[in-house]
Amino acid sequence: SDSPSHTSSTITMTAKSTNFLKMPRMMYNHGKAIYSVATLDIPDIDDTFILASDDTSVGIWSLRFGHPLLDISTEHNARISILTTYVDASIKPLVITGSWDETIRLWPLIVSCKNDVTNTTKKYSVATNECTVLTGHTNRILTLKTTSNNRGRSAEGPVLVSGSADGTLRVWSLQTQTYMYSLDHCSIVTWILCLDIYYSDEIGCNVIISGGKDNSLRFWALEEPSDDTVKPFRTINNCPSRIVHMAITDVQDGIDPLVCVICKNYLIIRVFNVVTGQLFRRLSGHHNAITSIVTCHSPRLKAHILVSVSSTGNLRVWDPVTGELLRTFRGHSGVAHTACLFRPPSTPDDLIIISGRNCVMIGMCMISVVVE
Repeated sequence: SDSPSHTSSTITMTAKSTNFLKMPRMMYNHGKAIYSVATLDIPDIDDTFILASDDTSVGIWSLRFGHPLLDISTEHNARISILTTYVDASIKPLVITGSWDETIRLWPLIVSCKNDVTNTTKKYSVATNECTVLTGHTNRILTLKTTSNNRGRSAEGPVLVSGSADGTLRVWSLQTQTYMYSLDHCSIVTWILCLDIYYSDEIGCNVIISGGKDNSLRFWALEEPSDDTVKPFRTINNCPSRIVHMAITDVQDGIDPLVCVICKNYLIIRVFNVVTGQLFRRLSGHHNAITSIVTCHSPRLKAHILVSVSSTGNLRVWDPVTGELLRTFRGHSGVAHTACLFRPPSTPDDLIIISGRNCVMIGMCMISVVVE
């Protein structure tokens, strides 16, 4: 598919060691497989990430020292399939888990700091008596996404959107921690495997994009439906197999937002224009199935970058607009399942890529972006 012209500087991306984090680093999760990782974007807390393990526990880890700071026993009865966080001044920071046991749990996180002459010690805990259990889905929870949802015609405050193998999207209020409404993926129940959210100038509110086992992308207005016959306002059907992961870029340099998707057992990332629904480009270069993708804005590049992770643990960094491969990292020796990006507040032009492996290992690499 033809794409608009895009001028780019010469970009160099290098692995980097700093006093903050020595690279590369592997951390071992005490024999537990890792299924989801997330960052915790709390002001002045610049050195932690969170992971979900196959023993239904959630751990908060130190990037600086490479060891766990807090282990949360979530009381889920089955695997935690997805983990996310929400940080906003209006409510306590939340660690949010979705499980095969058909429930979602919201854990308020408490961070206390003790200052002395030499350093600041941070202590993490969860208010277990304030944990909220959200029920209503009738099959496994497979994907979660949070948004402030405070723009446009549907300014409902912060919400959580969940997708399940029961074929529905459910929208929950994070302020009241209660159910709001549902969106049915289609008349035939299909697993919802991934979702993401972006703001649409086209319709004046936030939009959910959901990807399913039926090989489709569906676009939904994030607002309470007026009746029970709500339908997606756009559907993309030309994906070759089930859509297992997606990531969205924002508007940049007059280019519409893009949704990058990966399909099960495929080696190509497909990039679609979210306004037109047309295929924008394909990104190829992996030699094994791609398991996870994530996007992040680079202030130095003034553009988004895309990180993809393959089943062999190799990471590739792309410019999704030009299609340029910026850097390849060779990481885990086993299957890498998930990844996230972290930007140290002290060095905002750097990125830390955190990837989780099915076989107990966390790999990290800091990249420094240099524009020449």
